[in-house]
Amino acid sequence: MVEPAAVFDLTVTLADMPTVLEVRWRTDVPALATVIGRFAGGEVRVEEIEAVTDHAALLVGIPALTEVAVEVLPADGGEAGTATVVTGSLPSWVPDVTTEADAPQAAEGGFTVVSAIGLLEGSGPVVFDGAGRPVWAVTRLLAGDSGVTRARLSRDERAIVYLNMAPSADGDAQIVRVPLDGGELLVTLVRGIHTDFVELPSGGLAALGWDVRTYGDRTIVGDTIVELGPDGEARVVWSAYDTFAPDLDEDYPNWYPGDPLAEDWTHVNGIAYDADSDDYYVTMTWRSRVLRVDRGTGAVVWDLSDDGGSFARVGSRYLLDQPHSVQPTATGVLVFNREDPIDPESCSGATDITLNEAAFTAEATWVYTSEACLLTTFLGSAQRLPGGNTLVAFTNSGQLDEVTPAGELAWRVSAPIGTGFGFAERVPRLGDGFP
Repeated sequence: MVEPAAVFDLTVTLADMPTVLEVRWRTDVPALATVIGRFAGGEVRVEEIEAVTDHAALLVGIPALTEVAVEVLPADGGEAGTATVVTGSLPSWVPDVTTEADAPQAAEGGFTVVSAIGLLEGSGPVVFDGAGRPVWAVTRLLAGDSGVTRARLSRDERAIVYLNMAPSADGDAQIVRVPLDGGELLVTLVRGIHTDFVELPSGGLAALGWDVRTYGDRTIVGDTIVELGPDGEARVVWSAYDTFAPDLDEDYPNWYPGDPLAEDWTHVNGIAYDADSDDYYVTMTWRSRVLRVDRGTGAVVWDLSDDGGSFARVGSRYLLDQPHSVQPTATGVLVFNREDPIDPESCSGATDITLNEAAFTAEATWVYTSEACLLTTFLGSAQRLPGGNTLVAFTNSGQLDEVTPAGELAWRVSAPIGTGFGFAERVPRLGDGFP
């Protein structure tokens, strides 16, 4: 008869990320165990999947300066091991936030990955838990980390990947991969990438780039979809010039950071990827359009707009007004509409657009704007969560809202004046619990 496993040589130490715990122990026989970290207001746990004698686990998702009671429980009912440790501090640039909710019982939980954009101390990725507490933040800001617009949990769930956008079409963007335990950063330089990116299932990523062209004495800037393969090779999938031509009778805003005199024609800001159709979705903010683009050919599958697109609008509610983010849904697309920044009655927010691709009709069927009628002048995002709630980021207002389909506020994080939130992404967990 095999004796139950006994835990010994248990050690719990702070990882390079001071809110992440490295738990190591041994057992006298190969065994499985559950590792639980309990703290005021929550717990995290890891279930082992391989019976070994030398064990290691990561506990991720614990607030800073928090006492944690760690327990290792052998699956066979053997002798447990316990330890207590206090997590470290997060960097000073992480904003002090407040939380509130009208219907907290309706919140879907999980972790929110967001780029925090500070006017004074720099920008970087931060992760909030379901209680609105920061539980992870990059500890080493790189030189130039003032253009961090998008942060994501990596597809393998072992790192946070973020984009520090390029200063121009000829400058280098930084794609930075930070392991959840805060280990060595991997920095990839990519020419001309800006604003948003998505990791691809096959490896590599897709991002937005600039396409700068000259028309006589005018410099006009369009945008591209650029893929970066696992081998680092880049290819342009689509350019705005493939589908549209600038109207040379029109003057365009001067928002291109690489040249204050250049005209920012399309201002593509958001990208999403649909693995089922192998298509990209992009927002053209200045043109108030959403495009669906075939990944293989670069052809536009459809063009959604209120004026002259592929779909006829149903209903009186407009569809798009300076959209920034886009997410394909089972019934169409969810967008974040920034609205007109000079219209005092404009309210930024999320719009759910139902598409009938057989009849080619489109209708705005659900809209959420904050009760304060916030106006988002840069960035902004909306994400439909698995349970039906929607996560909305009002960037320059420093506000993240999770709302129910009925518009009830289920979760809100607000940052002080001087801090904004870029794209926000909710994920159910942080990592698989192993180094």
